[in-house]
Amino acid sequence: MPTTPLPPARPRIRLPFSRLLLAGSCALFGCTSEGPAPAERIIEVVAHDYAFQVADTVDPGLVTFALRNQGSVVHEMILLKLNPGVTLRDLHTADQRDEVFRPFLDGGSAVLFASAGEVGTGRLVRELEPGSNYVLWCNFSDSEGAPKHARLGMFKLVHVRDTRTRPTQAAANQLIIESNDYAFRAPDSVRAGVTDILIRNVGKQRHEVSLSLLKPGTPATFFFDQYRKGANVDSLYADDGAVLTAYPGGDNRTAVRVTFAAGQTYIVVCEFRDTPASPTHISLGMFKAIEVVP
Repeated sequence: MPTTPLPPARPRIRLPFSRLLLAGSCALFGCTSEGPAPAERIIEVVAHDYAFQVADTVDPGLVTFALRNQGSVVHEMILLKLNPGVTLRDLHTADQRDEVFRPFLDGGSAVLFASAGEVGTGRLVRELEPGSNYVLWCNFSDSEGAPKHARLGMFKLVHVRDTRTRPTQAAANQLIIESNDYAFRAPDSVRAGVTDILIRNVGKQRHEVSLSLLKPGTPATFFFDQYRKGANVDSLYADDGAVLTAYPGGDNRTAVRVTFAAGQTYIVVCEFRDTPASPTHISLGMFKAIEVVP
């Protein structure tokens, strides 16, 4: 049975859901540090109703994506890396047929969100490979039954120059969220500081990782209790957040950059379903609270 190519728009305005094991030489779950954010090479993508405004061609190297919404409705920016030889026509054809995008993509997707007239708080960090092609895509709809924004023209192909010149930015510490069927492996607390968060899928199902900052004074237990009751939890979020996805046995080479501050509480969830009739992964126990300590 065909499935939608990307996660459908969710009810909440600011963030559909997702985001931990340590990478590099750091001790397990201990590699964060305080200090100023590293210098960044930022690509700001501007969202309109219904198009993305960004350069057609960019230089390779490590970049940070941000989303500015100059439209009148909420938008998302899904970042997709295309396999060699894949074209926008291939994606449009699959979308019209409600077929999956996976055969056309190199790795999972990463998503930013921004409300109308705002700059989203989320940031994505990616090493852009020379000669590669990336697509920006918005899968939201303005209302139930309305066409998806991508079908109204909200997509963009970005080509990376095939050059040895690779502008770089300083790297942050890394924290990898390990997702399994159906749980996250993550620390209960992390230290304050600038951190790039990635997902590693060690399960047999596709998973997403969504790191959301709760408003001050909101206990994670209260959030999960309200969520399980089916209550509207939009008012409990303090940021727009971001989403990373990964296929079984794979990583996502895009990271979410976060500046953790002491006293904050983040929640990590996965809202995917194995089939349209299956329960959400969060209802199977795929959620986690993370506290930020000095």
